[in-house]
This record gives sequence, C-alpha cells and structure tokens, in this order.
Amino acid sequence: MKFSVTSEAAQWFIKELDLKPGGAVKIFTKIYGGIPTVYPSFFLGIAPGNKNDESTAKTVVDDITFYIESGNEWIVDNHDLTVEYNGQDVNYRFSD
Repeated sequence: MKFSVTSEAAQWFIKELDLKPGGAVKIFTKIYGGIPTVYPSFFLGIAPGNKNDESTAKTVVDDITFYIESGNEWIVDNHDLTVEYNGQDVNYRFSD
C-alpha cells in the first residue's frame, strides 16, 4: 500500500479549500456518489480535516497533511493511491 499526493495536487487543494499552512485534507469512503475507486459502489469523499486524526495512510506535502480517514484505509490495502493534478483538476489514480 502506498498513498501519495503530488505537490501540484497539494497546491490545488490549498487554493480550492483555502487551506492554511499546517492544514489537513481528509479522504474518506462513501457508498453513493463521489470520486470513483477500483471498488464497485465505493467512492471517495474529500473534506478539510484535522492533522491530528488517527490514520495509518497519511502524507504531508507543502505543509498540508493528507490522510485517509481512520477505518477507511482498506481502500488502499491492495492498491496504491496517487493524487495528482492534470492541469485542470485533481485525479485519483489507483494502481497495483
């Protein structure tokens, strides 16, 4: 399992969510609607978070903590997740 966020994607989140240095972004699973995943019927949701939340899937980029909500780490148990920016929007790429 590997969870990573590119610097370009981090900058997109900082702008779009008006994040301040030391801020956090929580990624969580949803059953209906959101960002598609490799699992049918499961999607990702994104929200401003708390950098002190418990999670084993966590990375810090440009002084912003990105993490997968505790209990939702299973989404990357068998797949790597890379969050990247394509010049227009953020992409969530799952790979083996």
